[in-house]
Amino acid sequence: MPINKQVLAIYVTLAFSLRKSGAFAIATKQQQISAISATALGWSKPKPADSLEAFEDDVKTVLHELRPNQYDPTVPSWFSSRQLSFTSYWGLEEWKKHSSRRRHFRYIIGLPKSRLLHRCMPQLGALLLWTIVALWFSHIRPTTTGRLRVPLTSLSLVSTFVAALQTLRSNQGLSRLKDARNAMGRMVLYTRDIALLVATYIAPRDPRLGLLAARHLALFGWAVKSHLREVDSDDIVHCLLSRKDAEFMCGQRKKPIAVLHRLRQIMENMSSRLLIGTTEHRLIEENLKQLNSVVMEAERIRATPIPPVYAAHAGRLMIVYLATLPFALLGAELNALTTLALTLIVGFAMLGLDEMSHLFEQPFRFMPLYQLAKVSTLDVADAFCCPLPSLEESDDTFISKVPSYWATDDMKTSLPYDGRKVNKRHTPIRSELGDREQTTLDTGS
Repeated sequence: MPINKQVLAIYVTLAFSLRKSGAFAIATKQQQISAISATALGWSKPKPADSLEAFEDDVKTVLHELRPNQYDPTVPSWFSSRQLSFTSYWGLEEWKKHSSRRRHFRYIIGLPKSRLLHRCMPQLGALLLWTIVALWFSHIRPTTTGRLRVPLTSLSLVSTFVAALQTLRSNQGLSRLKDARNAMGRMVLYTRDIALLVATYIAPRDPRLGLLAARHLALFGWAVKSHLREVDSDDIVHCLLSRKDAEFMCGQRKKPIAVLHRLRQIMENMSSRLLIGTTEHRLIEENLKQLNSVVMEAERIRATPIPPVYAAHAGRLMIVYLATLPFALLGAELNALTTLALTLIVGFAMLGLDEMSHLFEQPFRFMPLYQLAKVSTLDVADAFCCPLPSLEESDDTFISKVPSYWATDDMKTSLPYDGRKVNKRHTPIRSELGDREQTTLDTGS
């Protein structure tokens, strides 16, 4: 018996060792594949010494070459190609069109191209066939149909439960959508805030670590999108990071957490060398903690749906209601055309609400993560590439610099300075009637 225990202990030890070595071999194989891919695409070449100009060029490459599309290519084109879509990043023009007093005419005219109607079309087709069958039986065998007729009063009892369940499910879906929007908004906010803190307190004291932090912050939005959508973003990783950091990042299971880990390492290095104070270190750590909570909240929304039994129960009651609705309308002595029209209208209303609830339940499939990642990268780059005016009283001039990665739309909200020397009361004014800019100069009066 003691011999058997020794043999069993040896067997367990060998099995654990083999399993550990197998996992190590798999990880090593993944790193080899990543290295081969990087070599094939030219990413494995060592980058020259980092500089602010190199960082600006890499951001321009990401925004205008690697991800130049206006819409997210990972979202179905029929859902994102429309101007007013939840999948896009809205500006003032979209809000004006959305709140226009002619919007109701647009709703009616655009009904055949409705995205919701497109998604509900199979269910509505089945309901149409079922209603036609009910109408056919009402003309062929009126006695049989008469026994199948359902009073509208009895059907209203079922409709009360269906409406309550659909309302609760819609509220739950909207609540999850609100949480997802808040999480993504906080992601843009805290990456921008950390970038401003790093550009102010770290980059002047250690430019190399400041640029390293900037590159990881510019990557964070794309890493979150890649993590939530399970899409590849290795090209952006290799563009923004050095070969060493890129190989490390591509081999991680959760890239957003790896970015935060790297940033914390930079903060610890700066703090240990007494290059940043306790207050600055605490502010940056608090923001990094908030970014970690953003990732956790997004993972919670994606991994924990509304209980499927709730959706199944609400769906079954809705199917029962829609299946008995034609017989109830026939029992109310309505003609065939009215019965068919009312059934399809009620069906579209209920099926559309159910479809929207399912879309809101997992909002990251259609949220504008692509545009939000671009905005986050732009804000981070602006913190480093847009110089601030001097605080010296004797220096009264400032030469504005337009970064090379700005697009035309980015320049619309800025007032580029033409380099003229003016006094401190130079006030740019944008007319409300057009894009004309007026410059008020102090004439001494």
